[in-house]
Amino acid sequence: MPDEGIVTINNLISKTQLESILDVSPIGVSISRYHDSKIIYANSSLGKLWGGPVKKIVGTNSINYYHDQDDILWVIDQLKQNRPLSNHEMEMNRSDGTTIWCQVNMVAALIDNEKVILTWFNDINEFRHAQIQLKHMASHDSLTGLANRMHFNEFIIDAISRSKRLREPGCLIYLDLDDFKAVNDDIGHHFGDFLLQEVAKRITSVLRETDFVARLGGDEFAVIIETLSGQIDAEQVAQKILKTVKIPYEKESSKAIISISIGITFFGPELMETDVLIRRADTAMYRAKRSGKGRVCVYDPDLDGPIN
Repeated sequence: MPDEGIVTINNLISKTQLESILDVSPIGVSISRYHDSKIIYANSSLGKLWGGPVKKIVGTNSINYYHDQDDILWVIDQLKQNRPLSNHEMEMNRSDGTTIWCQVNMVAALIDNEKVILTWFNDINEFRHAQIQLKHMASHDSLTGLANRMHFNEFIIDAISRSKRLREPGCLIYLDLDDFKAVNDDIGHHFGDFLLQEVAKRITSVLRETDFVARLGGDEFAVIIETLSGQIDAEQVAQKILKTVKIPYEKESSKAIISISIGITFFGPELMETDVLIRRADTAMYRAKRSGKGRVCVYDPDLDGPIN
């Protein structure tokens, strides 16, 4: 008697009959040996999915077609426990070096008393990429392409958590353009949009790839720097931002010069609530703005008091 969860095929139809049925299936299908994952059958639909003739697929190891090796190890563990895989989304390698997303169903089976794995691959590539695009649109600012406030709120929680776990300090930098409204009023919103796009590019250009930058809305931006060496490093980054933002902006016959006010606060292994961190960065930024604009201010508890 076969183990629970294993389908017995040979009592129902012959192997030849099974392959005849699978050959006309619009869904990609493979049969691989259980003990070494060698593919012993593939239908034409699978050849189209993986971008290669069936004769070149048969005889290869099915594991090589799975893009995420950690994922396939989990799948193999499920099959060893005779647990069928149902509607699992996986990225597959194609013969031309590209990948394709498939909805995968697997079940262990007995065919002519040989234990095999029956696998169905349904093409969901367009759907998956549409999902990714929608997710990106939901988490990024449409004008600048930077992360939006929602993404920022999620990221800062994770950054603080990592700082506590790894015991590595980081900083939050709040940035606000000075007198941006005057640019919109004097030149027009079309130039204002251009300026915001350029500011986003300039801020990003002085950061590391691992640093996080977001547009919080309007003319407000935020930067999160993790694995920070110290306060001097944060201030140096802020000074670079000040310098690059002050370079004149020109488009067609219009030109503008603008500055930015920057507030910095730090977080580390000690307990730090997200709302406290944001309030401190915001307080430092507004002190920079009220102290003459176009400058950097590092948060200090004394800033919570009135400005003299």
